[in-house]
Amino acid sequence: MLKRCEDPENHAYKHYGGRGIQVCNEWHDYNNFKKWYLDQGFDVFGNDKRTTDRIDVDGNYCPENCRLANISTQANNKRNTRYVERCGKRYSARDIVNLYPRLSFNTVRSRIYRGLSWEEVVKPSKKNKPITASKGNITIIFQNKRDAGKKLGIDSSYINKCMQEDKPGKGWRFEYFEEDSEKKLVTETKL
Repeated sequence: MLKRCEDPENHAYKHYGGRGIQVCNEWHDYNNFKKWYLDQGFDVFGNDKRTTDRIDVDGNYCPENCRLANISTQANNKRNTRYVERCGKRYSARDIVNLYPRLSFNTVRSRIYRGLSWEEVVKPSKKNKPITASKGNITIIFQNKRDAGKKLGIDSSYINKCMQEDKPGKGWRFEYFEEDSEKKLVTETKL
């Protein structure tokens, strides 16, 4: 903490001291800092995974602006974290993925960075959308392209290419499954 705020030779200085972030005079005395840490309820027996986190990421290291926080809380408290709002509450990509585990973190983060609405951010990705594979009079529903690939022995990227080009692959025609489809589906076929 002291080095990255006060030593211009430190590799992280540009993100801390170089931005004007300082350590309060009180915490230059290790015993004062240690007392604050223990007063926060830090587990001295090594079971505590929390570390010092600045509440205001542009503020200084001082008792009024710091807390002990876990990695997840700290990951949400960064200068580059963006949020999407719903019902007056802000959600980061990490928050949303915790609420909707089937969504990928990178997909959600990308959607937030593009400024999409809540509904667009939490919309299931086509990557996880069910697909059908048809061959002759057999049609099978799969959870997604990866699932189809595993069960049919076809690479999922090849399935994706077939779908983009609207061409069959290895005798199968692949499409996204539409709930209102009138196709007769065989879901428990052993392949």
